[in-house]
Amino acid sequence: MQASSIHPGLKPSAASRHGDGTRAGSISAEIVAVRGGYPGPRPVPGRSGDEFLRARAGSDTLRPGTDRGPYGLRLRRAGGFTLWEMLIVIGIIGALTAISMPAIQNLRKTNVMGDATRQFLDDLAYARLRAIKDRTTVHVVFVPTNILTFNLAPGPLTDRLRRISSAYSGYALFAERTAGDQPGRPFFRYLTDWKTLPKGVIFAPANYDASGFSATNYVPLEYIQLPFPTSLDPDQRLPHVAFDAQGSLVYESERTRWFRPQNIYLASGGVEGAAAGGQLAGFRPSEQPPGNGANNMVHIDGFTGRARLQRPEIQ
Repeated sequence: MQASSIHPGLKPSAASRHGDGTRAGSISAEIVAVRGGYPGPRPVPGRSGDEFLRARAGSDTLRPGTDRGPYGLRLRRAGGFTLWEMLIVIGIIGALTAISMPAIQNLRKTNVMGDATRQFLDDLAYARLRAIKDRTTVHVVFVPTNILTFNLAPGPLTDRLRRISSAYSGYALFAERTAGDQPGRPFFRYLTDWKTLPKGVIFAPANYDASGFSATNYVPLEYIQLPFPTSLDPDQRLPHVAFDAQGSLVYESERTRWFRPQNIYLASGGVEGAAAGGQLAGFRPSEQPPGNGANNMVHIDGFTGRARLQRPEIQ
């Protein structure tokens, strides 16, 4: 009995037999190597099918000029890579990572500055909106840089505002009255809790220079007496920006209203503590790189009170 051709990838089963008692794949079977369409030779008479398959599987000798073994089967090498190839790939990955790391860090800094700018612009817009809505004056009050010299009542809020994380970064919204208060009588209150800019961004030190107003850059911030750190505490001299009931900027020091604009600079950097006698005695802000605050200026129009980000044009 002649069996049909058997695919070389199929191994004969011990329980598979022909009618004449011989195993499948024996000399009574014509085995054809169908891979690549190359027919293999017939098995040698007297050699069982199992022996033929084992011999074929163990042979790795190629015919000259071909990729086939002695039985006409296409042989494939085992897939893999050498140690040198692996080391080369790792080296390439390391070089690409080193090259792209500065760009990734700059992108992260840009995202942090963008988040800080959006947060501050949103709070300025909210202060202006509340001033118009409540027909009052709303202040954006900043944590003073000399807060450590203030004689403040002890408490969790005072401790938080005295920390380095709040220096050159903390601010809150303060209203002289709100809707429903008795007309003609101010009722001071803070509209928000004290908040800070995202880590890595500070208000540039130029904003806090109390020596005087610059007619060219519209800085620094004006200082006035307001309750601090809560509306029930005594007044302290604080830097601020104020919006009146029409949404315009208002200054206590202005005798003649001329709608002076205000610039507030945000800088990438941080604050370090200055110690004296084992205690925190002051703050040392640093812009990184120095002077980068000039590239991130929030400009508040004096007449409309609307704030927007301005960056210097590239010449």
